[in-house]
Amino acid sequence: MCPGLTNPGPPFRVKKLAADLNLPRERQRLGRRTSVTNTEPVGRYVRGAIPIDKAHSLAFDATVREAAIHQAERKEAEPEGSTLRLKSWDVREKVRERKVSNLIVFVLDTSGSMGVENHMVMTKGAILSLLTDAYQKRDRVALVTFHGSGAELVLDPTNSVQRAERLLRQLPTGGRTPLADGLRIAGELLDKERQRDPGILPLLIVVSDGRANVALHGSDPIEDVRRMASRIRELNVNSMVVDTEAEHFRIGLASRLANWLGGPCYRIEDLDAHSTSRLVRQAIGR
Repeated sequence: MCPGLTNPGPPFRVKKLAADLNLPRERQRLGRRTSVTNTEPVGRYVRGAIPIDKAHSLAFDATVREAAIHQAERKEAEPEGSTLRLKSWDVREKVRERKVSNLIVFVLDTSGSMGVENHMVMTKGAILSLLTDAYQKRDRVALVTFHGSGAELVLDPTNSVQRAERLLRQLPTGGRTPLADGLRIAGELLDKERQRDPGILPLLIVVSDGRANVALHGSDPIEDVRRMASRIRELNVNSMVVDTEAEHFRIGLASRLANWLGGPCYRIEDLDAHSTSRLVRQAIGR
């Protein structure tokens, strides 16, 4: 193995990741993972609901059920009339359920500290597991890495597990930690993808110990991280942080980053075969 390169650990067996979310009515990328409800004429009819405005499609069964409970009093008040006495407020519209895909953007710390205690081996194994699961659910995955003096988008949004796996195996580690630049590139990517497709469900996963020591433009790398995290939070993107800080030298920087992003923080040791899918499911469905 070449110096600075780390082979992935064994992939985990990732179970179904799903979340029930209500999305805007813009176009939505079809997938298999996440269930969303809407009143557009697409998807499986699941229930009737009171229309917010004009009903898009009549839920006849739900409308009749609502009217049925008032028939005795209505017939008494209006002896003459049709068999079924309907009022405008009885009307229910169809609510449908469909599957949409997620866009998972990994921001991966490949600086020198990630070579400690096999963290990069564990991280690559976890990401490979998620990539395989994402392919099965028709999700797309993007990868931003940062080390040395800056960050780079090494994998544009894709559902190609083979391409992502090749990149993971070739990723070198070493150098300083330009975390703010990694967040900057991820934020620009998320904003671009949202503009292209407002219906996507993005999830940002930052894998780092949070020890930023390279500034963007100013002289304070931590303040740059806070500023970039705030910009991502303004995009209303669900986020989670995987803390890779060594247990014997913990100062809680990754947890602080998670607070700035508005998402949960998990230890790298939590990424095992039994908890990975649950943690990501919770992050997607917050």
